[in-house]
Amino acid sequence: DDEVGLEEVEKFSLNHLEKWFFKDIYIGDFQEISDAFIDKQRKLGNLPLQNMGTIEMENIVEEMRTARDSFIQCCGEEEEQSFDINLRINNSFLIGKIHGSFGENLVRYSVSSKSDDRKLAAFIEHLALVAQGESKTLHFVDKTGTVFRANPIQEEEAKEMLSTLVSFYTSGHQELLPFHFDFVPKSTKDLKQHYESKMDSYLIVDDFNNKFPDIYVQKAIRAGEFVKDGRFERYAELLELFTDIITNKFEKL
Repeated sequence: DDEVGLEEVEKFSLNHLEKWFFKDIYIGDFQEISDAFIDKQRKLGNLPLQNMGTIEMENIVEEMRTARDSFIQCCGEEEEQSFDINLRINNSFLIGKIHGSFGENLVRYSVSSKSDDRKLAAFIEHLALVAQGESKTLHFVDKTGTVFRANPIQEEEAKEMLSTLVSFYTSGHQELLPFHFDFVPKSTKDLKQHYESKMDSYLIVDDFNNKFPDIYVQKAIRAGEFVKDGRFERYAELLELFTDIITNKFEKL
């Protein structure tokens, strides 16, 4: 029989995604990190054995405590509600269920230091609720515990914004939408130069440049999809829209 080394069966530390998993449980599931919880996760093979599992969880709790406190404060004492969504936007139907509503608040959070994509996704859910006539206030909690409240929006404006977003989404089924949040610049000065430089730098993976790239974006870059006619102009259009939502549609509390 083949020998199996200890390192192949025992977990010694948590990787990046495994830490995200426990951060998500700690905040979103209101999970108290007790000795019983840690022991159960060890037995399931989700945590290192002995003291290392406890140390990993203590580090996660310390890192995310402020974000958890902010999340709980936004939720208040209200029971969680869910809403069924059934909207016709343009020639498409938005059908699904939105969870995470507590009283008058729709509450979302991110356990990642890069949270713009989650913030945009939260805002789209907020638009869907408003467009359906549900008056909720979106609160978004970032990894540091900072709370951003979405500005009030009327039903017709929400439908107009959804119409624009759905148009982009459906066009993405016909051709590549040349946008990724890793491509957002610190400044829009020399935007085309920044865009073109990303075509090279995004293919380099290291701890300093691009630690967790999107492999599908990398494949599209190698296939020349991002340099086709009109792609930079579409990128600039999407960047302006998404930046406006993330920057101007929220108020920092």
